[in-house]
Amino acid sequence: MQPATPQPAGGSVELLGERPRRVIVLDDNEDVANILHDLLTVLGYEVSCHYSASAALAGITAFNPDVCISDLDMPKMNGFEFARAARAIPHSCHLLLIAHSGYDSPASQQAAFEAGFDKYLSKSASVESIIQSIGPSRFFSRD
Repeated sequence: MQPATPQPAGGSVELLGERPRRVIVLDDNEDVANILHDLLTVLGYEVSCHYSASAALAGITAFNPDVCISDLDMPKMNGFEFARAARAIPHSCHLLLIAHSGYDSPASQQAAFEAGFDKYLSKSASVESIIQSIGPSRFFSRD
């Protein structure tokens, strides 16, 4: 006997299978980006690392991530501008945008939410807080 497939309230959905949650890490500080990349990879996430907002925007189209963790203070295009540009990409409506910043003031958090971020993490956030914000490393998907 097969276990029952979870069904959402109000209807059924065809699930094609379990896959790793895809995460883009964006930070102009390569050490910070690489540490976060390595941590998430070890925890079972599929991770794409970028050091500029323009590269991460291209990555959204190519990698089709579920989550993007972005620094706010970056040259050329800052995190606020990145969030607005990411939200303008047609197929990114499902994308969970998480601001990841050393600035932990209420004004910075409010500006991040206004720019289109869904969540805000300080760079001193614990591993548990990061995982809780991103969600589990594996989930059922339609792709």
